[in-house]
Amino acid sequence: MVFGPGFEYNSPMRLRIGLVAGFAAGAYVATIAQRRSRQLNQQLNQKVNRSLRRSALDAAAERAKAAVDLGVERAKDAVASKLGDQGFLRPVIQAPSRLAEQQRNGGPAT
Repeated sequence: MVFGPGFEYNSPMRLRIGLVAGFAAGAYVATIAQRRSRQLNQQLNQKVNRSLRRSALDAAAERAKAAVDLGVERAKDAVASKLGDQGFLRPVIQAPSRLAEQQRNGGPAT
């Protein structure tokens, strides 16, 4: 490299330019990392919210199934108490889930 007249090799200026360039590069990399971090954080929050909603829906579905089964059992007891439990009513007033299970297993569909 050829230097012209009046050019002095100034190491403090070179240090300042290096510091400014390093600061600019660091700020740029930090900005990109921050954007990426926000994206990952949003994705993680979406997944957590989805799983919480699913578990809440599953719990509500279980409670609804339990309420239906309880209602069916109460209805069976009410019918049996009114008509008398002679053994022939049990297959007729089974819970729908048990009937479906019997049909899947190849049992009689009453």
